[in-house]
Amino acid sequence: MTNRFGGVEFREEQDGFNTAENLRPYVREIYIKAIAKQGKFDQAVKMVDNLLKKNSDWHDQHLKGWVLQKRQAGRRSGHL
Repeated sequence: MTNRFGGVEFREEQDGFNTAENLRPYVREIYIKAIAKQGKFDQAVKMVDNLLKKNSDWHDQHLKGWVLQKRQAGRRSGHL
């Protein structure tokens, strides 16, 4: 595909600029972390597992590790 200057571009052409679609993964991460901080670790792990079933991304795997680490830290401190 060539751009307007005649150069070759290798990225996919987009129909438009969709801000919500670009921000969705970041908002989802903040939401899952907030649930985990409330002590609802099982719900947070279930949400991350659903993300990993759709797309096994390293960001999602890192998020699952974060949630599991917080759950373990909560058990050690006696909050659970």
